[in-house]
Amino acid sequence: MMKKALSLVLAIAFLFAANAQDYRQEYLKTNQKLTKQEKTYLKFLYDYMPLNDIADYETDFFLEQVRTAIKAKKTFSWGKKVPEDIFKHYVLVYRVNNENLDTARTYMFNELKDRIKGMSMYEAALEVNHWCHEKVNYKAADGRTSSPLATMKTSWGRCGEESTFTVTALRSVGIPARQCYTPRWAHTDDNHAWVEVWIDGKWYYLGACEPEPELNFAWFDAPVKRAMMVHTTVFGKYNGKEQKNYEADLYSKINLLSNYTATKKLSVIVKDENGNPIEGAKVEYGLYNYAEYYPLATLTTNKEGKTTLETGFGDLMIWASKGDLTAQAKAEGTQETLNLTLKKQQFVPNTSMTYVLYPPVAKSIDSLTQEQISANAIRLAFEDSIRTAYINTFAANRNSNRWIKHLNTWNVKQEVVEDFINRSWGNYDEIEKVLESGDENAVKMLSLVYDKDLRDGNAEILLSHLKAYKNYPAKEEALVEWVLNPRIQLEKITPYREYLQEYFKDYAQQFTFCPQTIADWINSNIKINNTDNYY
Repeated sequence: MMKKALSLVLAIAFLFAANAQDYRQEYLKTNQKLTKQEKTYLKFLYDYMPLNDIADYETDFFLEQVRTAIKAKKTFSWGKKVPEDIFKHYVLVYRVNNENLDTARTYMFNELKDRIKGMSMYEAALEVNHWCHEKVNYKAADGRTSSPLATMKTSWGRCGEESTFTVTALRSVGIPARQCYTPRWAHTDDNHAWVEVWIDGKWYYLGACEPEPELNFAWFDAPVKRAMMVHTTVFGKYNGKEQKNYEADLYSKINLLSNYTATKKLSVIVKDENGNPIEGAKVEYGLYNYAEYYPLATLTTNKEGKTTLETGFGDLMIWASKGDLTAQAKAEGTQETLNLTLKKQQFVPNTSMTYVLYPPVAKSIDSLTQEQISANAIRLAFEDSIRTAYINTFAANRNSNRWIKHLNTWNVKQEVVEDFINRSWGNYDEIEKVLESGDENAVKMLSLVYDKDLRDGNAEILLSHLKAYKNYPAKEEALVEWVLNPRIQLEKITPYREYLQEYFKDYAQQFTFCPQTIADWINSNIKINNTDNYY
């Protein structure tokens, strides 16, 4: 727990992560209890996992992921059909996006194994999604992705959380699955995430926690046929047939657009003013959305000065640059090649340019039968009732007697505290424990954190912040928000405060007197690495 706190708060302590990696590899060599298959799969995970995962989670956690994946492979009839490469990248992998990790795989396997017994792979994928709908529904939330079990405890999440939850459930029963994104829609503002499943050699799509009677049907059927990009992040060295928009040592971003609509390959050729190709120029393929040109992909030119992106038949704005040389132009939907000449641009005040950009045209979509739609609606209503019954247990099980006696001490109204409990949803017990402590700063802290922290915050961790805050409290009331608040940005709250106070106890006076020494220590000891922390 202590090393977890340090790694999450101080970005990446490179030496620590390297030492942890050395320990893991030694573990694989010396542990006689591991089977050959377990060692192979653990090594795959350790070779390609983000550095923060190496630092944040113990070996036993990853071993349990491996063993449950193997169990699923042996339990279900389709386990023998899944090629090893697909299994490693889309079943074995424990992470879907940037969610905090938990034991959802084991829990979901035990919940689902009897429910899908005897089903075909296709039928099982549909049934798993129905189970997901019983547990989780859509509601907007902040950008931090809750762990699957935290999402289930809440009973709702945004599309990124629904798809993380559903991919985890599918993988738990040995069905290869991946989270897909359109980073921006082409025809309107906004974006979306959903799920693809591999069934008998073919990838299908589904709306996460939004079950339909068949695969390849979802509410976004029409929008995705007008998309300009659909992609997913693949853990490890992946050599599938999909185009790689980006490839690093530990992962790739692959292009899935051709699974949904007609595509073209748009090539951008970059030259200098003498007509010579420029190698190493950055080319951004920009889609207009949310009043900006969002880069669907950023590629680097080869020796011929060329980049190529598979995309749809809509307009894009293309930017190319190298050093202080730049160029830009619109690529029309029917265009397959765009030539750009890099040069130093002269700024001319009070000038503007007008562009008209068109998305791909709307296309026809397949339809379900009315009988299928009606039968599915009845089933969805029943699943909604299951989830609603679970939500109704929240209020029934709350116990305000644990904290109501402290109201006078805190000098707040009961409805203020009740609001924290209501916003905690299925996590009410943890928040009640924090309030039960009676700490004079409990209400202040809970008023500072985000709603999602109330829904998945751990009482022990939150209480550790209250305890440690007393050692270095805010010197002025106006500064409480910037000292007491346990959250920095969008990370899940960890018990870093007590750990850092102990770790830096010999530096505390110096840090307090001159905060610049904190920056100096960080600059000397911490290296930011975005490439190897790709989630």
